[in-house]
Amino acid sequence: MAIRLKPDYAEAYEDRGLAYSNLGQYQRAIEDHKKAGRINPEYASNILESVYNGLKSFDDAIESCRRAVRINPKDASAWYNLGIAYNKLDHYNDAIDAYRQTVRINPEFAEAWYNLGATYGDLKRYDDAIKAYRQALRIDPKGAKAWNAYAGLKRHDDTFEAYRQALRISPEHAEAWYNLGIICESLTRYNDAIEAYSEAVRINPEYASAWYSFGTASYVDGNWTAAMDAVKELRRLDPERADELLNLIVPR
Repeated sequence: MAIRLKPDYAEAYEDRGLAYSNLGQYQRAIEDHKKAGRINPEYASNILESVYNGLKSFDDAIESCRRAVRINPKDASAWYNLGIAYNKLDHYNDAIDAYRQTVRINPEFAEAWYNLGATYGDLKRYDDAIKAYRQALRIDPKGAKAWNAYAGLKRHDDTFEAYRQALRISPEHAEAWYNLGIICESLTRYNDAIEAYSEAVRINPEYASAWYSFGTASYVDGNWTAAMDAVKELRRLDPERADELLNLIVPR
């Protein structure tokens, strides 16, 4: 109705585009966001690229983001979305530049710090990744995803406590339980490892790697019955690993 009454009403096109995007109707959303941008370029600054991301049209997303930051170089959301689009195309150095611009503009943007850390990790720049994750956790101490990623780098002394912190925040995080089990097993804390793997498969019964590790830890701990239970579960999930575990338990 607003568009019929006032065809040059940019905000109405932007709102309708957002509604289309929420419904997954990305092509219609793009048309409306472009119309809004033609009327008022600032309106489409950080929504159009999100729609392109939804379509997985990342080259178009990059073009849209670049246009947005040319219009408003201080638009942190546009820089952030540009980083995401670069990440999707494995342009990691460009993504880092975009995320760094994001946090220069908005130093309290926790998700941008997290993505910056993850991208540094992709490039094996682990010290830089740790610094970025610490910034994300400074801003959002309850960010389970950042705690889990921070612990996963295994390049600092508090890995065990970092996983415990992630699980205090998000106790149903199967991967964090699995990773905690690996740490416990490396410290020969087999009972703790078995408990962690048990939690991982309780949360995700299809987690083949956790079942395998549960089986090996149980075998080393002398619990043959539990190890064989893991073999049974692996028979349906990953028969090859089931055979591997069985050969460990009952050598031929």
